[in-house]
Amino acid sequence: MTKKILAFGIAAVLILGTAAVAIAAVPGIFPSSGSNFGLQSKLNLTDEQYSKLRDIQAEFFQKMTEFRSDMAKISLELQDLYLSKNPDQKAIDEKLKELNDLRNKMFDLKWEYYEKIKGLLTEEQLSQLGGLWGLGFGVGPGFCHGFGNGMMGRVLGPGI
Repeated sequence: MTKKILAFGIAAVLILGTAAVAIAAVPGIFPSSGSNFGLQSKLNLTDEQYSKLRDIQAEFFQKMTEFRSDMAKISLELQDLYLSKNPDQKAIDEKLKELNDLRNKMFDLKWEYYEKIKGLLTEEQLSQLGGLWGLGFGVGPGFCHGFGNGMMGRVLGPGI
């Protein structure tokens, strides 16, 4: 029984760690670009819009970096709990809740980022952006890892 708990614990830490990296990694506004290369010309942004976009991104990345740091700390604490001689299920559940709460905050921050960018653009720019900016569900149910088409694109559609 203890071996099963230990194996489950290690698997859970690895899965949560991988999910943390994936959920926290929001590249530029375009799928798979990693930056806003070409954004100004594709949407015909004014210099003021582009400057505000960069400010929004800087604020977002600063907050997300703090969340990533907190998530790493909680994941290590969770790993210690799983690997202890007598794992305390109540303490593990509390850490998992803490991790999920943090994941929800990260997701909320992404939507806040998305809404701020939408508020920066004109109606015409938003209509152009619509074809470029998917919801990023990719293959499988996942955790809504960003706003791009995902690493594999929309191969099987959202959630499949």
